Amino acid sequence: MVRSALFAVTMSLPLAWTAVANAQPLPDYGFDWVTVGNPGNANATRDQFPFLYRDGGGVDTAYRITTLPASMRQWSEFATAFDAVATQAERLTLQFSSIYVQRQGQSGPLVFYPQYNDYPATSNFMLAMRYANWLHNDRATGRAAFDDGAYDMSEFYEVSPNVWRGNAVRRPDAKIWIPSHDELVKSFYYDPDRYGPDEGGYWAYPHGSDEQPIYGAPWEPDAQSNAGIELPLGDWVFNMPLGLYPDTASPYGVLEASGGIAEWTETPLWGIDIGDRYFHQSAAGGHHSPFDALNRAFQAAPIHLGLSGFRFAAVVPSPGAVPVLAFAAFVTFARRKR
Repeated sequence: MVRSALFAVTMSLPLAWTAVANAQPLPDYGFDWVTVGNPGNANATRDQFPFLYRDGGGVDTAYRITTLPASMRQWSEFATAFDAVATQAERLTLQFSSIYVQRQGQSGPLVFYPQYNDYPATSNFMLAMRYANWLHNDRATGRAAFDDGAYDMSEFYEVSPNVWRGNAVRRPDAKIWIPSHDELVKSFYYDPDRYGPDEGGYWAYPHGSDEQPIYGAPWEPDAQSNAGIELPLGDWVFNMPLGLYPDTASPYGVLEASGGIAEWTETPLWGIDIGDRYFHQSAAGGHHSPFDALNRAFQAAPIHLGLSGFRFAAVVPSPGAVPVLAFAAFVTFARRKR
């Protein structure tokens, strides 16, 4: 019997390896990712956090999320690609998406500055969705790669010059997308062991604590966030690069959920077509410290306005564990037959 089992498992291994080889993991596209598991968790509610805009944080599936928001280095790749096929109005939006973007002449290529590569990218929500489409389509060239993929951009319509509305939702087969309100709340504030092993719940602050972070410059002892420090040039929030607090993470390993840059979510305000999306308000700068607490963290803004940042969420790649499981099954069987 053992010999028969060994023969069966051995013959199945080539097929299993072929299945794994065909289930290629998604590219990382230059981002660092963490996995948010524990699907089916409960929402944070307004009974717990009275100033929440809405209950949220419950997510039924596992997903990945980028450790940090998108940087100017990453944005420049998208912006350059989209600029080649964009309308004149969209080219203007790209040009003014950040103080670190210029254009060579009136109609020349976009210009980016290497010294700002690690600074946060900023965008209106429309461009952030097109960025997600481009990645979903494996960074293909051509207009179609930006118009559809994770989101169908034809669902948006212009009600007046450069003022947009629309309620397009993430496609079921999206591979990469802008996180929903629930996904951002969970990855920032939820702890699967909040009240003990496998007893999940929400912290008040995104570094796994009910006490506010220690605000300070990254070179100051014990500093955990730049949400509560004064910045040069009138508290202009884009004057600090990302990744300055590598030891301060959410329970899932997300960085700079406090401070950093305000971040879009894909969730419409009140779930209706009014052209506004929720965003997480916390950002670098002294007046942003109240907004890293879950109770006051979210606000909404029109999709065509604002200089918010964003991070991406994505499907969890296949683990490719078929050969390992087959071998483990054989070992278990063999031991039982001894």
